[in-house]
Amino acid sequence: MTLSTKSTRADFDLSVASAFNAELVNQKLKTTKALNIKGSLEDILLTLSDQLHIVKFVTPKTFIYLAADRANSNLAIVRTTVAKYCPALV
Repeated sequence: MTLSTKSTRADFDLSVASAFNAELVNQKLKTTKALNIKGSLEDILLTLSDQLHIVKFVTPKTFIYLAADRANSNLAIVRTTVAKYCPALV
């Protein structure tokens, strides 16, 4: 369930993107279980030619999803900013 969205692009529906990313998360969790991977999933990064998509886990069942314009973003700053707000959501 998406709790909140904010987009600067009218043509980018974050609610739809969030719903599909929830499916991505579920599949990745199934994959780690099937492979008997003991570590916990911290984040997922998708790099597109013009966008960065980050799924950052707050709890094992809660995540922040952020999509940023790749040309105007710095991956390290985006990751740091997302991580900064995670503790407030626990």
